[in-house]
Amino acid sequence: MKSMLLGAALLAAVAATAASTVNNATDSVAAKPEQAAKPAKVNPIDTLVVTTDPQMHCSSCENRIKQNIRFVKGTKHITTNLEDQTVTIVYDSRKSTPQDYTKAFDKIGYAITPAKN
Repeated sequence: MKSMLLGAALLAAVAATAASTVNNATDSVAAKPEQAAKPAKVNPIDTLVVTTDPQMHCSSCENRIKQNIRFVKGTKHITTNLEDQTVTIVYDSRKSTPQDYTKAFDKIGYAITPAKN
């Protein structure tokens, strides 16, 4: 009988604590309306379009670039275009810079320059 009463008292204490936590959370949100008006975060995704020297001339060149450049931190997507001789890289600018890509291309024997539009 004592264990049933003790269990019921424990359950009531947990319920009271949960209700208090919800009320405190609601009060703190209502007390700080300036937090709700924060500006949206700036999108850190950036795009780099480059040409290579030497030029890509086959699918093997494209694959070599894609397989190596993907390891630069923040790289999201790499597209190569043999016809236009361009490499388009979508990356997170919080994690890498265009200079990181210049170094990565250098390691595999390519120099890069920004593509002309």
